[in-house]
Amino acid sequence: MPVGTRDLLAAYASSELAWRVGVVLVVDVVESVRLTEVYQGRFVTQWLNLRGRIEDEAIRPVGGRLVKSLGDGVLAAFDNVRAAVSAALTILRLTQGLSSDEPVLAVRMGLEAGEFLADDQDVYGTTANLAARLCALADPGGIVVSAAVHAGLVDAIDADIEDLGPCHLKHFERPIHAFRLSPPGSRTLLQPGGLRHDLVPAVAVIPFVDVEAHGDTLVLGDVIADTIIQTFSRSQHMNVISRLSSAVFRWRRTGLSDIGDQLGAKYVVSGSYGRRGANLLIRIELAETRSGQVILQERLSLNASSLVTGDAPSLAEFMASAMRSIMARELDRARRQPMPSLESYSLLLAAIGLMHKPSHRDFDYGRLLLETLVERLPRESMPKAWLAVWYTIKVQLGRSEDPEADGSKANELALRALDFDPESSLALSVCGLIHTNFLKSFDAAERYLDLAIASNPSDSLAILHKSALYQFTDRGKAGYGLNLHARALSPRDPHRYYYDAIAASCAFSAGDYELALMHATESARCNRGYASAARVRAASLWQLGRHDEARSAAEDLLAIQPNLTVTQWLRWSPAADFDVGKRLSHALKQAGVPD
Repeated sequence: MPVGTRDLLAAYASSELAWRVGVVLVVDVVESVRLTEVYQGRFVTQWLNLRGRIEDEAIRPVGGRLVKSLGDGVLAAFDNVRAAVSAALTILRLTQGLSSDEPVLAVRMGLEAGEFLADDQDVYGTTANLAARLCALADPGGIVVSAAVHAGLVDAIDADIEDLGPCHLKHFERPIHAFRLSPPGSRTLLQPGGLRHDLVPAVAVIPFVDVEAHGDTLVLGDVIADTIIQTFSRSQHMNVISRLSSAVFRWRRTGLSDIGDQLGAKYVVSGSYGRRGANLLIRIELAETRSGQVILQERLSLNASSLVTGDAPSLAEFMASAMRSIMARELDRARRQPMPSLESYSLLLAAIGLMHKPSHRDFDYGRLLLETLVERLPRESMPKAWLAVWYTIKVQLGRSEDPEADGSKANELALRALDFDPESSLALSVCGLIHTNFLKSFDAAERYLDLAIASNPSDSLAILHKSALYQFTDRGKAGYGLNLHARALSPRDPHRYYYDAIAASCAFSAGDYELALMHATESARCNRGYASAARVRAASLWQLGRHDEARSAAEDLLAIQPNLTVTQWLRWSPAADFDVGKRLSHALKQAGVPD
């Protein structure tokens, strides 16, 4: 790889260097260290075989030269742009044609055109340096090139070209205009919501079939599908395909894999129904298109009128179970498969699920998944925003040894997320949370949260974070109202304990200790390791005069946070200077939490 000035001078003194004009290609194996650890000799053998094929089938046929082979990559030089791009696309085809029995190996590539110094052993200079940095910018299986390379290509003939705009690359003072290449004819439409990298799985809901073929009930199949689509569309964890697109499959005997291919769906919800008096008997299932496996199936009975009023609890419960099943399946996949082989949405959903697991090991693995996703998709906002969420939850769980440093890291990630998507409701919401919990800049926090809600009025997380801001600042009653609104938007959220914990804090802030105790107890029932709910539970019991129970609850709290003191809590709590903070800290101290 490119070397420093001292090494370059030494090379110049000891060999015949010459200036050349051409294209430098850098090929890098994604996560080679992890693949070596997991597969050891199998991966090394696979890479050595592939490296030989790269030279024989991709580089030499177009007149290129393999300059050197690295431990986990290749450096090659070409006389012209079209030859270099042709070689890069051939390398992609070689990696995609590997046997499924082998370790999943993905490469990324970077190309730069210009002058460079070269000898028989290496190439040197800015051209080679930039090719390496562009390689680091590419996704697994991706190719990123400079403007100089782009100038020699014809879009859709030589390759499909996507303009990435000016990119900030390490050790380059000014942004570099970069472009992403893919094989000609491979260009696809953007995913719903503008996501380019399939960060959330797409779900197709097929209109339900009337098994009795009654003309007067046929429309109910569309109504059932619309009800499911409306609920699913509120979730940030999935994209829902329009019913107008999925309706064509109502009567067709089409395989799940074909539906997946034609709609881009990873999961399909389908079913049938029949009328029994005033009720509908519904058979409903959730299946994965890739494997064809049914992962959830139920039979429901509900009143037809409830579909119109939106009051169909059994259907809502199925959809909550479906969301949990999808997240659980992706989490299981993330635990079993090497990261390079996972879809981006698998990494994201698994990480979100792991954030809320009581195990420290699971929680830390969630961070690793998100960091991998940030590295894989450096220009995407969502992974950075969720990694910022991870750091805020780390502090809320009492697992941070340095809350100030973790808060600073969360703020940095959230601001980077906004750089890439200034209207991201998730990133804006996280910024509001950070300004509340870490920076204690409450006016700025409210502005961020209001912007998040304006960007997406159905974003339950933004509304929930605003209710958290209100409970810290002695506006508990208003905060509880916002919490109810957030629950209505996400009535069966898989992380319901988080909503209950904030509801408990809002009720405590408003002085309703019975209500606070109810929500804190419910939160603890779902997640006993969440310190916030445990604190409110102990304090509420004390305020209610149930002192023995409060002391027992304080012991439970200290089992979660062994080093907790009242002074420490006041030091970092946003509520410290408000009446709610004084009441809660006094109750905790009386219940037995050390001063």
